Amino acid sequence: MTNLKKFVTGQNAGNKINQLGIFRFRTVLNIAMLLQNNDVAKYVRNRILDIVIDVLAEKTGGSTKYINQKDPDFIPTAIGEIQNRKKFTDALRDYVDVGNYKYGYFTNLVYEYLFKENAEEYRNILKLDKKNTVRATLYSEVLVEISSYEAGIAYEIEKKYNEQSKKLLKEEVEKIIYDMFNHPKEQPRIQNIRTKMASRDLNFRDALHQKLQEYIKEVPTEEYDKFLNDQIKIIAEQLEENKDVFERLKDK
Repeated sequence: MTNLKKFVTGQNAGNKINQLGIFRFRTVLNIAMLLQNNDVAKYVRNRILDIVIDVLAEKTGGSTKYINQKDPDFIPTAIGEIQNRKKFTDALRDYVDVGNYKYGYFTNLVYEYLFKENAEEYRNILKLDKKNTVRATLYSEVLVEISSYEAGIAYEIEKKYNEQSKKLLKEEVEKIIYDMFNHPKEQPRIQNIRTKMASRDLNFRDALHQKLQEYIKEVPTEEYDKFLNDQIKIIAEQLEENKDVFERLKDK
């Protein structure tokens, strides 16, 4: 490997080769992927990703925390999430007899059941400051799952309230959330979303979710194009077009 790195250094290139070609990131990645289970291919692939992520970090203000927004599905997902989030917070407001801390408490409970971390732990892993909202950094698939569960929890809370004609206690809401996440049919969904988040964050953000290490897998090659394509602007660069949406993406 030492000889390989020495061979391709700029100062030696003129002495070693007659022609020098320039390839797109995707082309070189495809070449590397053809040599699976090969140390050279792994080295080339890792070096390419390091370079591309460094470039993206520079273009996005020194961080890849919003690389999730390069997904074209992010905007419609974020809009749908806002609606379901409102159902969740409205249900907590109208049908749950707990103080105002209930919004953060039950949101964290959803996070913990879904990816074993509360909001503060997630912030620390991605090195977010207080002005960065957690949900603006989540992949669209993660947002879909959170949105789906929050809408389902809201439905069950209202249903329970109508059955007993009184507001729910903290323990009753906890049981609703526990039962929903621990149903056997939910386990494949939960495993899938943990795998996506843990694997992508490690590869694209160099962020390790220690509680999800067992779910880390190699990221499919098509996802490199999806998230590391320099031609696709992150949504942060299009705020004027989508300003209203992102002003409403706030944690409660």
